[in-house]
Amino acid sequence: MNIYKYAMKMEKDSENYYNELANKTDDAGLRNILKMLASDEVKHYNIIEQMIKTDVSAELAETS
Repeated sequence: MNIYKYAMKMEKDSENYYNELANKTDDAGLRNILKMLASDEVKHYNIIEQMIKTDVSAELAETS
C-alpha cells in the first residue's frame, strides 16, 4: 500500500470514528464538534485524492 492510499484509509477511518462517537452522545455541543471533525476528515481525504491525481512525478521513469 502506498503512502497516499494509507493516508486516505486513515482519513476515512477517522471520519467513521468521529461519526460513530457523534451518534452515541446526547450532548448536542459535543455532537456538533464531532460532526465538524468528521467533515474535516472528508476534506483531508479529498485533498489527498487530488494530490494523487496531480502527482505526475509518480508517472516518470527513473533515470541514471
